[in-house]
Amino acid sequence: MNTIEVSNNVTTASKNRGLLFILVGPSGVGKNTIMNAVLARTDDLTQLPTATTRGIRDDEQEGREHLFVSRERFTEMIHDGDLIEWQVVHDQLYGVPRTVVDTAVAAGRDMIADIEVLGALHLRAVYPDNVILVFVAPPTIDLLRDRLKKREESPQEINKRLLRVEFEMPYAPLCDYLIVNEENNIEAAIGKLRSIIIAERSRRDVIALRAERGILGEEMSFRISVIPVFGGDVLISATPPRLLTGELQDGELPFEGALRLLRREFAFEPNRSNLSHSTILISDDVLESELVSSHTDDETVVPVNFIYLYHLTDRIPSPENWRWFAHEEINFPDAIRQSFVVSVSES
Repeated sequence: MNTIEVSNNVTTASKNRGLLFILVGPSGVGKNTIMNAVLARTDDLTQLPTATTRGIRDDEQEGREHLFVSRERFTEMIHDGDLIEWQVVHDQLYGVPRTVVDTAVAAGRDMIADIEVLGALHLRAVYPDNVILVFVAPPTIDLLRDRLKKREESPQEINKRLLRVEFEMPYAPLCDYLIVNEENNIEAAIGKLRSIIIAERSRRDVIALRAERGILGEEMSFRISVIPVFGGDVLISATPPRLLTGELQDGELPFEGALRLLRREFAFEPNRSNLSHSTILISDDVLESELVSSHTDDETVVPVNFIYLYHLTDRIPSPENWRWFAHEEINFPDAIRQSFVVSVSES
């Protein structure tokens, strides 16, 4: 079992490895305002510049908030493996450059960023000892709606942002911290984030001390499942019904694990462009379904499963013990079913 220890996989020699403070939450909640204030008031903290295809704003600087690139360049970065993850947000592409993060972590530099929630969870999977997820929430959805309507944006753009609120809010319980940005009290939110940073820097030293003394901490265990798709049909193991599933290997990105499983099981060279974005399942009742069984009985281990769809250009013969099913025949968990419907409709 490939288990990544979250709380004590830090030795004395590496106790100063950089921390990545990742702010997540819906648009309009105040993440950038809070982050910029904290950057101005906190020593040895810099912003993690993410790559994006959107235009630069008046108050931004190239290489500070973002690396502003064309869609063509962004596509090159995807295919060259230069991005840890990437997502489409409000019709624009956003991604996290691998070298920027690796360099900061190795040099012990603490960084902060505002990243889309699925991208943030990918970062957590790859850097479990370094990433601290902070969810910034509005006091109420109605107040958030009012804030968005005050922006100088088109009604269509505002509606897109409001639709995404319903998608992002359920991820709050998966984060390490929650900050509610109360109306007319931004200083309280700024103070909470600064306190989190101070506490986590102190915790870094405590973790190193625990490691020296052999004190065990909580763990996360990461797996990947991939579903080959052709038209409306899916290829899964038939007896009993099971998805193609394997452990995430050390240092492996989730999409790399999905491609590895396809290559191993079906003996063809998969194309990354045919691989959909992952659905992430973090719940025992889902993972213990008939399709994806839990991979640990240890209650201190949190199971995390990245589930991908792979769109085949031709229908391949089903190997022994595998069978093609119409996707309606399979009792997929809701999260997988919704991902399948959206992915097939866009393909």
